[in-house]
Amino acid sequence: MKSKLFNTDIPRQCQHCVYSREFDSATEVLCSKRGVVGIRDYCRKYVYDVTKRVPNKHVLADDYKRDDFII
Repeated sequence: MKSKLFNTDIPRQCQHCVYSREFDSATEVLCSKRGVVGIRDYCRKYVYDVTKRVPNKHVLADDYKRDDFII
């Protein structure tokens, strides 16, 4: 059985691939397999690299009261 260490709902995108590198453009990456491609593209050589994904920030609620933290 394959272990699920990472979320499987992450879309395949070149910006998260092992073979991509940052490029001067914000909408393109440099792929060692295909050259310059868009960040949302992907190909059969796609391999997910966990260190390239920036997780979404969680918004904390501001309406906490002192009673919420009393046991």
